[in-house]
Amino acid sequence: MTQEKIADIYLDGRHYDQLFTNGSEDLPFWISRANQYGDPVLELACGTGRITVALAQAGFNVTGIDNAEGMLREARRKSAEAGVEVEWIKADMRDFDLGKTFPLIILPANTLCHLLDLSDFEACLTNVRKHLVPNGSFVIDVFVPNVELLINKPDERFFFSEYDDPDGRGRIAVTESYV
Repeated sequence: MTQEKIADIYLDGRHYDQLFTNGSEDLPFWISRANQYGDPVLELACGTGRITVALAQAGFNVTGIDNAEGMLREARRKSAEAGVEVEWIKADMRDFDLGKTFPLIILPANTLCHLLDLSDFEACLTNVRKHLVPNGSFVIDVFVPNVELLINKPDERFFFSEYDDPDGRGRIAVTESYV
């Protein structure tokens, strides 16, 4: 499969939710951060809105930004289905200007790993700082890689997930590697 096709599948919110079925075990953490810092809350790279919608259901004013229209389409559907109001904005976390500030900005679910070089990271942090109230908090969630796999099996592919194609074209198997 080409890199372009992989990107199309990944950025399609219907595929994304099939691929990442990690449920709700992290939601209490994000809700507790919102309780601690208050609202409004800004979620960067909000994807299909799993966390954003949960925060809105918990009573917080939430804005979610993502640069993939397919993700936002699914997020809008979810918030409408849940009966909650969320401000959804198509924007890149490296380059956005919302004209307002937030006491809490979050970047959950290993999304920081989408920033591939130092200039991307610096641009994102510059925008975060511009959108935080004084003494506001930026909370990120990233995984800790398995060093043994990185050293001993850098080229090996590992099974990640398998699911039914939402367009009915069969099953999709997903593998990952650490390179």
